[in-house]
Formats: sequence, C-alpha cells, structure tokens
Amino acid sequence: MMNLDHYDQNIAKIQHFYEYLKQGELELQALSISLGKSEECENIKSKILIYQEIISEYYSIFQNILHE
Repeated sequence: MMNLDHYDQNIAKIQHFYEYLKQGELELQALSISLGKSEECENIKSKILIYQEIISEYYSIFQNILHE
C-alpha cells in the first residue's frame, strides 16, 4: 500500500515544477515583447516554443500520474 503523505508530497513537487516551467515561459514571452522585432527576439521566440513543448509534455505526464 502506498503512503499517502509521501504521494501528496510528490504531487506537490510535480505541480511546483510545472508552475516553475510555466513561469519561465511567461517571463520569456514578456521579454520577447519588450525586445520588439530583432534577432534576439527571434531567438527568444524559438526558446518559448521549446518551453511550450516541454511544458505540454510534462503536463501530459503529470496528468497521467495524477489520475493513476
């Protein structure tokens, strides 16, 4: 039988990590807006797309963990 306290702690850590990734994405989006149209902006937009892919993948994994 699984220890529910340990399970809850792991879920909280997973949720915190997801929120950390999401915050990073929002910060990059804000930075890309402030830079305007430049080469740096395009690099940041590429990074944002990568973050979005990572976040989407982790979110899917976390949802599977939460619902098992």
